[in-house]
Amino acid sequence: MPTRDEIDTKERADRALRAGQAAEALGLYRSLLARVAVFEPGLYESWLEGALGAYRMRGARRAVGFIQLALRRFAEVESALTAEQDPVPWALALGRQGRRKEAASRLEKAGLRVLAARELEEAGDLPGARALWERLERDPRLRLRAYEMALVQLMRSRVERGLGNEDTAAQHLIQAVSGLEALADDYESRGQRERAFDCYLLILRVGQGAGAAFENLAEGYVNAIRILMADGQRDFALQYMDDFMTAAAKRFEFHAAATVALDAADYSRRQGLAFEPDFLRKAVELWTEAARQSLSQGQAPELAENAFSAALDAATSLGDLPLMGRVYEALAELPIDAAKTVRYAALATRYSRASESPPAGPALPSAFKSPGAYQDIAWQDLIEWELDGQAEATLALVVVERTDHLRFVRAALLALLAAVDQPAWADQPAAARAVIAGLGDVEVYEVLAPLERLARHTLPEVRAAVMGAAGKILCKRSFQTVKLGLDDSDERVRAEARRALRGLHFRDGLEPLVRILRETRDPLVREAALSAVADVPILEAALVLMDVIREHDGPLRALAVDRLSSFPSLGLVPHVRAYAELCTGGARQGFDAVLNALEAYRP
Repeated sequence: MPTRDEIDTKERADRALRAGQAAEALGLYRSLLARVAVFEPGLYESWLEGALGAYRMRGARRAVGFIQLALRRFAEVESALTAEQDPVPWALALGRQGRRKEAASRLEKAGLRVLAARELEEAGDLPGARALWERLERDPRLRLRAYEMALVQLMRSRVERGLGNEDTAAQHLIQAVSGLEALADDYESRGQRERAFDCYLLILRVGQGAGAAFENLAEGYVNAIRILMADGQRDFALQYMDDFMTAAAKRFEFHAAATVALDAADYSRRQGLAFEPDFLRKAVELWTEAARQSLSQGQAPELAENAFSAALDAATSLGDLPLMGRVYEALAELPIDAAKTVRYAALATRYSRASESPPAGPALPSAFKSPGAYQDIAWQDLIEWELDGQAEATLALVVVERTDHLRFVRAALLALLAAVDQPAWADQPAAARAVIAGLGDVEVYEVLAPLERLARHTLPEVRAAVMGAAGKILCKRSFQTVKLGLDDSDERVRAEARRALRGLHFRDGLEPLVRILRETRDPLVREAALSAVADVPILEAALVLMDVIREHDGPLRALAVDRLSSFPSLGLVPHVRAYAELCTGGARQGFDAVLNALEAYRP
């Protein structure tokens, strides 16, 4: 139900609109629309209707078009917007009406071939889409853009396969994967693990395709999992391990599946999670399947013996004696040295008489699995490259396509309306700050590209606003923009960048925070980074604080002692005591102070 304040504001806005006072009505409606987290059915839409009427009264054609876009009245957008001024939202509206070829034609005229190709593919016009991808391959802008060129090759391969041109598709796919592999190595060598992860995710998605080579699937998964683990992204790492195990088993790659199951069991144990027994039990099953597969293929029985032995090791780690007995029974039936089979049979008899198996442990729950774990970043990244940080076009895409979260759509619409209110907003500091604040309120990955473009604005007050907006978007990529601000020539920008850094305290952001903490020589930046680290409530963050106490002195050590003394309880006392025993002087005093504080709060 709407609040009393919302009801009163809506009534005042409606009266002003009926009285022809469009400016007053619009101010009231906009104050309501700022409440993007209202989800009462039809309530927010009624405020949008009021704002639509006020903008119509003022003759604000573009604002009317953007609101109709948000209300998904796509047939009405065409009369409010023009293809020349707003080709992206105009084409999006046509496409949602099924007029995708018309939309593609207009987008191509605007030089937006990636978006045009997408419309043609949606329309089923694969020959037309192929022609656009061929032109993009020859685009001089891509000559020094190896990543985007690899994405174009992926797109071309898919379209060629859809047209039945398997040889051509394979050629483009080989070029794309080869390029992504080289890029991933280069990104990792430069410390850009998140970019390397993107490359491996794309290779992984190639491997997920029907009839794709298992080698691509394995290469993508193994390296993506490695990076996720290194970055401390526990939930995603376990999801990828579980998914890879399942996918490998479905392709009868039991050896690979069993190996991943063991890795997942070990990782679960090290993370203090309860999934180790379930992964070990799956490892036993998968090694057993690997052994049977080896026998059925007529391979040397010693290979099957090795697989059964691996299953036995997993069953032993599980402590399941009856299960060990069944594995020994399988070993005893192998056509190998008689002395071995006699020994295996004796052990099978011994363990089969053991007590019941221990209770089954929990499997990885759905809460650990994100539906967005395998995003189609090829489209996302190519569209971002093509739009080149154009704020209004990017926001229009969010309004139309991010239907998974209404709050994002509503915030994007408000940012669009702020831009419409001041057509030349990028050249006006006050207007630019309003639009930039709106971009930050959207809080999704897509708005980072416009912010990155604005981060190089000539006016320091605009760059400072960008820092504040970037600090609201909890993505690792946000650190790139904030780091620009930390090195800016203007102190206003640097101050806002430090404030933004202080707010980027999320689990996946720990690694870039630590990197900044270790690389910077600015004491103010160090304090901001350390404070952000201290607000990440995981053991790895606490260990960083301990390293600071041991390696630094002065204000930074004092801050680390203070924050560690009130850190959320994660069984820190043994870790702190171990560090303390290695230290002397001020570091030892700091650890003693932390121990006293932690033990004082111990229940």
